[in-house]
Parts: sequence; structure tokens; C-alpha cells
Amino acid sequence: METRLSAESIDKLFALQPCAQDEHFPFCLIKGGDSSGVIFYGAVRLSSSQWDGGGGRTDLHDIFGLMWAAALRATGAASPEVWLDVGWTGTPEIYSRFMFFTQPYSSALSEGESELVGPRLAAHTAWIAHILWEAFHFGPANVVEPRWWDEPKPEWIVGLEDIVPGRSEWIWVTRENPNWEYLVAGDNSVSIVRLDVGAREALDELVPYYGPSSVTFAGHNIYSEHGLVNCVPQATVERGLEILRRVDGTPESDKSIVIPVDTHCVFIGQRTIVALAGRFDAARYNQLREEWEHQNAKQSAIFLVGVRWVWSTPLNPARFEALVEAILSEEQGLEWVRAAGPSFERDQGRDLVALWLTPPGLPGGEVHYETAVKRRKIVVQVKSRKKTVGKSDVRDVRDTIERHGADGILVVAYPGWSNDLFNYCEGLAQKGHWIDLWGPSHLEARLRARPYLAERFSDLVRRAE
Repeated sequence: METRLSAESIDKLFALQPCAQDEHFPFCLIKGGDSSGVIFYGAVRLSSSQWDGGGGRTDLHDIFGLMWAAALRATGAASPEVWLDVGWTGTPEIYSRFMFFTQPYSSALSEGESELVGPRLAAHTAWIAHILWEAFHFGPANVVEPRWWDEPKPEWIVGLEDIVPGRSEWIWVTRENPNWEYLVAGDNSVSIVRLDVGAREALDELVPYYGPSSVTFAGHNIYSEHGLVNCVPQATVERGLEILRRVDGTPESDKSIVIPVDTHCVFIGQRTIVALAGRFDAARYNQLREEWEHQNAKQSAIFLVGVRWVWSTPLNPARFEALVEAILSEEQGLEWVRAAGPSFERDQGRDLVALWLTPPGLPGGEVHYETAVKRRKIVVQVKSRKKTVGKSDVRDVRDTIERHGADGILVVAYPGWSNDLFNYCEGLAQKGHWIDLWGPSHLEARLRARPYLAERFSDLVRRAE
């Protein structure tokens, strides 16, 4: 069996590039956020008139944005959501492409974590830029003058009317620097670019880093690698390969590369790239996982049902809190979660506060029976100890709830809780407070559903070999 580089090895390799932290046109990596944390996002926007044509440079924004995202998925850096700003004349003109790195960075990062994530994304982008520059024959406008024309239209466009929607609104263009012929559907759901002979050789540089495990379930192809997961309907895969066959004029689908990201599926043929828009994200993966868990055990290597987790003890309190915050950020019904204070308390913990459409807490009180599910402001206390977390480790719950103006409290305890803490919380639940307790098993079940979080927090928890 072919051995592929781990995500950590790839990161180290790309970080060695002399240009790893340089800017690489037209890929713009931006650090944003506010007091609650740091968020990175990417943007592609060419503003110079030298690159004009193709409906306000639609093709440039479209293809560079989508291929940046697909290549990040191939190298294991991220599975982004890729969006667009509509141009002045309306759809399908693209004013810019922008992306959020939703896998594995689905929640805001601490400043310390951002100091690792930013250089990582920059190093992957640097390597990708050189691959795409070569494949597209793309260079500075002051070195090779860009040229474009929209007539005559590319010959291969004829015969796609039944498979590419919005014919009356299609945009097509032919360019030199970059060298390609391009077509976009009237609703931006399909993007096609045909490259020069030999372009595939450059794009094949992605192959050593990309070889996802895949299974088929419920009419979907499910892909998993480097902790990133995507689900693509088989009908979408067949459609993408059919477009490749029509444009490339070859039936060699076994040589095609299929790279899904959260919002698109990219197909790379011999000379042609096709991108189809859709929902291929981790949320869809989790829906299918729930359907599958009770039906089929053969795909356990993908869905991680039998996976055991190993925790790196003693846990770093700040990182453990960040893990809990990231897990909560993806809980169903949660609207927001944030740290309640700027610094850690003397017991090496601080409160998180969440607005959450919560399920029932501990059984016992009328809160449980009469108002089981409603929107609540919840205080979250994250505790880790060598042994169990006891009542003395939790600050007075009633005072804490009152101080934050909250409706209840969730205590996350590693490696578990003592009987006195459970009895104390159960008594408060019987008095009408919303209370819940989570231990390692609650966190591990959520990590199985969201393996990309385990990759992000591999210093805390990892899959047992």
C-alpha cells in the first residue's frame, strides 16, 4: 500500500520554502476577527484594467478562487467554503471570490493559535501558487501582456446546453496569460476551463499529497483524509465526469481527479477543469453518518465509529477550553459561544457563555419536564484534574449563573466527575436550574462526528493506533 505524507509532514515541508510567508498574487490571505477571536479568510480580486475581459474578470476570480480552495483540500490544509460577490451587471458576473476555512477552523481562533494557523495557510498557499502559475501559464502583466477575446467562442462549448444551465446568460472568454478558454453557467453553478496541452503535468504535483479514503453510501461518495470530510452525490460526480468527457473528448475517467470542498466539487481531466457548486460539507457528512451508523459496519474506517481516543495528560487548560469551545460552536441549536472574561481565573479556568437552543439537562425539575427545549443563555465551566472533578472544583453554581444573568450551566469535566458533584448538580436541577454534565465520552462522540476538530487539537487528543 502506498504511504502518503501525514498532514504534519506536509506542513513542515511547505514551511521550508523560502517564499513560504510571502504574498502570492492573486491569492490574498487575510487575518480578521474581533475581541472574541481571530478568523482567517481568503480572497481573489484582480482590479487592474490590464486583466479586463470575461465579464469584469469573472473567469480570473472564479478559477483562481476555486482552484486555490481545491488545492488546499488536496494538500490537507483546509476544506473551504467558497463564495462570490456578484458583479455590477448581476449573475453570473463575479466581482470577487472569497473563502472561509471552515474545516478545520470552524470557530474563532485564539491569538496564540492564529500564530500557527496563519503561517500554515500561507505556506500551503505559496506552494499552490507556483503549481497554478505553471499550469495556467500565468505571470506578471508587466512581463507577459495579458490578452483576451470573446469571439469566436470556444468550439467545445457547442453541445453543453443540456448539462450547463442558463445558456442565455453564459459568459465565455479566451485568454493568454493565463492561457485558457472559460465558460460559466448563467447561475454560477458550473464553471469550466480548458487549459493548454501539458497543464495536467503541473497539476499532477497535487497527486502525492491527495489520496482520500472513500466509500459510497446513500447515493453519495464520501471522502476523508487529513481529518477533512466531504460528501458528494453520485449524480454530481457523474455529471462532472460527463462534462469532462465532452470537453476533453476522452472517456478516461479513471485518470480524473475529484476534489470536493465544502461548497464545490472540482474535477480535473486531461486539459479541462470543471467545478460544480453544491453542499458537500461536514454537516452533510454528519447527516449521512447518523443514517449509516445503524445500517452498515463496513465503512467504519471512514466514519470512525470504532475509533478510540487517547488524551495527552495532563491537559493544557487553555487548549482544553479551546477544544470545548470549538465543539460547542458546532452543536445543533447553538447561536454563539464566547469567553466571558479576558483572563484565566486562579483555578486555571474561565467561564464560557453560550446562547443555545438547549435540550433537557439533568432530569429532576420542572425545567426538564415542562420546558425541555428552549433558547437559554448557558454558562460553561471547563475543568480538568488528575482524578475526578469534585464539587469543590466548581465555583458556586447559583452565584455563577446569577453573575452572568444566565439560565443554566454546563460543566465539562475531565477525566470525569465525582459523586458529590453529580449529586450537587442533580439537586440544583430539581430546584429548577438547567444543569448538564459532560465527560470525555461526550466529547469523544462529537470528535467522531467532526474528525477535523481532532486534527486541530491533536496536541490534546488523538486516535488510538
